[in-house]
Amino acid sequence: CVRRRRQPRNMRLMEIELVKGNKGLGFSIAGGIGNQHIPGDNGIYVTKVMEGGAAQVDGRLLVGDKLVAVRDAVKGEINLENVTHEDAVTTLKTTQDRVVLVVAKPESAFNAPASDTSYSPQLSTKAPNTYTESVHSSNLALHHPPSTPRAVSQEDVS
Repeated sequence: CVRRRRQPRNMRLMEIELVKGNKGLGFSIAGGIGNQHIPGDNGIYVTKVMEGGAAQVDGRLLVGDKLVAVRDAVKGEINLENVTHEDAVTTLKTTQDRVVLVVAKPESAFNAPASDTSYSPQLSTKAPNTYTESVHSSNLALHHPPSTPRAVSQEDVS
């Protein structure tokens, strides 16, 4: 059983299932213990969604979303709420072809006008489209104010 800290009131959890392919999961992350993307928060955040990757094709994972956990058939659920950046990257890169991301999104994302579907608390029971993923990485320094002297890395987990 994985215990999760409660998300702030303005955040809600969503499960997003992606299937890896030749363009990968298709997103970059930043954050983690000792590498905070948001001061005072060790969370892992999506910083970029790549064109043609599984996340972009699906359309639900957005820049600024917080990755709470990753679930796959072999490893089960792995909590990403208090891990190093490197551990998060390794977890994402070593998933099976089909992966479920547990993501914290701002409450406002759920209050947006519905297009062809509406939010249901049991999103995981709804069959998502099928997507793709391959894995490569790069380290990029993010620009932070001078008050942050250490380098902060961002990883492409596509």
